[in-house]
Amino acid sequence: MAVSEQRRDLAEWEGCRGTFSGVFVRWGERHRGLGFCSLVLGQTALVRNVCDQAGKVVADHAWLDRTKQWETLDLRAGDMVQFRARVKAYYKGYKGFGDEPLKRDYKLVDLRRLVVIRRESEPDGRF
Repeated sequence: MAVSEQRRDLAEWEGCRGTFSGVFVRWGERHRGLGFCSLVLGQTALVRNVCDQAGKVVADHAWLDRTKQWETLDLRAGDMVQFRARVKAYYKGYKGFGDEPLKRDYKLVDLRRLVVIRRESEPDGRF
């Protein structure tokens, strides 16, 4: 089974909880289905350049579940956030359809201690 290139470095964190940071990009939605028949399953937040606590980029981007914690932060695009999360493996692709095989990928789940560590308008980190 192939491993997604975008989050290959998250594989070493599988099943573990860690502290991660990244740059908030925008809000989104998780859908199921195609076209006019799709259902909105939940709200998400897109975070890019996801780093571990050592500063190593472990994912070019991640879609995270938008929980009540996100609402209190008043985020703007470019704000840097930090959070604790657990890394979980999943398979992506169309099961039984097309020529592309399923790929093993990794996602960040069970977010806790979500904070803004730098606002986009304050590039040097001062508040």
